[in-house]
Amino acid sequence: MILAYSSNIHPPSLYLAKLGGIMKKVIKQSPGSSYIRLNKSTVMSNKLAQAIKKHAPAQGIFQSAITELAFMRMDTVSSTPSPIVYEPSVYIVAQGSKTASLAGELYTYNALNYLVLSLPLPLQCEVTMASAERPFLALKLSIRPELLSELVIEIERLASPKKQAAKARQTTERGMYVAAMSDTLSSAVIRLINTLDDAAAIKLIAPLVIKEILFHLLKADQADQLKAFVCQDRNDYRICNSVNYIQKNFHQPLEIEQLASLAGMSPSSFHHYFKLVTNASPLQYIKSMRLHAARSKILLNSLSVGDAAFQVGYTSPSQFSREYKRFFGTAPSLDAHPMLS
Repeated sequence: MILAYSSNIHPPSLYLAKLGGIMKKVIKQSPGSSYIRLNKSTVMSNKLAQAIKKHAPAQGIFQSAITELAFMRMDTVSSTPSPIVYEPSVYIVAQGSKTASLAGELYTYNALNYLVLSLPLPLQCEVTMASAERPFLALKLSIRPELLSELVIEIERLASPKKQAAKARQTTERGMYVAAMSDTLSSAVIRLINTLDDAAAIKLIAPLVIKEILFHLLKADQADQLKAFVCQDRNDYRICNSVNYIQKNFHQPLEIEQLASLAGMSPSSFHHYFKLVTNASPLQYIKSMRLHAARSKILLNSLSVGDAAFQVGYTSPSQFSREYKRFFGTAPSLDAHPMLS
């Protein structure tokens, strides 16, 4: 695609800056004008945006016929950050920009960078770039740990002895990261979306393309952060199992000693590695899970404040209200009865 502009309107450097640095170099110049070509990544982003828009015709979240795949569209920026628990997934943005905060740690994902979550994490998310003319367009592809584990084993088996020796690094990683989008990944994602046009392709081709997408994630520069959570000899894997246990049992009393024992660690080691992975202490994580679940029950299931508090493990309504307001910035009674605010 060729774009032309008059050299007496904007100098090339200014024009490139205005386009956010996405344009490639000036490839041809003449006395009265210059020509610039969109780089391949921008073309792929545009194709991906059009593919997503087809399945997200209005603002909202749209589940596709492929269980692991959902689309998101926002026509305006967020007025306030939204608290949400993200499951293990890859989030790919085709247009616009979004931020996710993990206990104050900020991650930005856009058409140039995708977001990966290796385990369930409580986040504060905010769409920062969107408009009616250029809406925020993204997709979420859930990651099945068993499929990821199979791929990691196969990739390691086929790796050269030199690369196998290099994997000895045992640093514990955060459970989420942002990585640079590639054309090969964009192409695979577009092909996955295109399978939605054919019921047979959804059943026969989509699983293969999902596997290909995971393969590209595992071959990226930051892939070790994803691999670590399915490698049983890694602390990340043990913490991930603990997080999954908390997810299923947070409504019950949970002791750090119990969780540490399940992870095969001492309480002090468990606390240390848990915070490295989640950026929160175990108690902070448990509290966050309970409060997120309670808010969901209040807003989506219309539960009373007392019932929601009890169902997520609180025995004191007053303590629940204090912690809820401190965490979300509003009293649970106002979420339960919006007209009061």
